[in-house]
Amino acid sequence: MISQYIIVLIAVERWFAVCRPLQVQVWCTLKNTIKAMGFIIAFAVIFNAPRFLEFSADLSTGTVKMGLSHSANNRWYFVLYYGIRSIIFDTLIPFVVISVINIQVIKQLKKSNEERKMLTTQQQKDKKTTTMLLVMVILYAICHMFNTSLKFVNLVFKTYAQFQFTLIRILHHVSNVLLVTYSMSTFFIYLIFSVKYRQVIASMVSCRKLDSFTFVSRGHSNSKLRLAVGKMSSGSYTAIKVL
Repeated sequence: MISQYIIVLIAVERWFAVCRPLQVQVWCTLKNTIKAMGFIIAFAVIFNAPRFLEFSADLSTGTVKMGLSHSANNRWYFVLYYGIRSIIFDTLIPFVVISVINIQVIKQLKKSNEERKMLTTQQQKDKKTTTMLLVMVILYAICHMFNTSLKFVNLVFKTYAQFQFTLIRILHHVSNVLLVTYSMSTFFIYLIFSVKYRQVIASMVSCRKLDSFTFVSRGHSNSKLRLAVGKMSSGSYTAIKVL
């Protein structure tokens, strides 16, 4: 659950940056980000607390018994918590929010390109951003909707179908692999499409300050624009060495 809502948080930040640029400095601050992350973690822990009672283990015999997860003895828990709660809060709400926000961001980027003539570099950057958002939405849909479909099957059978049917058991394992893949794929998606993200990772790995990195940009004439960015005592920035 935490990974889904972190993606939602990132999508909201992108929406402010593109659709509400004048408000991004007010809302997208480190303090607000820490608060949002704390809320997401607390929300996930509280929502998943009952899952600690789904099974009980007998350490003396090494056997595991079903607790709240027993679909026959706890029908309402199985239907409301495992089924409906999981489908709505783990999949549908994050997917709808991410999809709506990213669609608005993509529309705004296209609108900006149509209303004004932008530099080739900026157009390429916006194209990469649009592609990245589309990849994230499509990957989210593939990985999570597959798991949601299996939960619908369990609700229809009113029990854990993967324990009764071999095909459903195989699909259940495939679903778990997809969820794990999605959880780790976000890092690589941002690494591929975001130059700033790569610079932040490089600065962390090399233990260097981000300001010391050199930014390279290409224009129409394929000339290189090298900017050595440094902070002055007044807090402003200077750009030097134009090649």
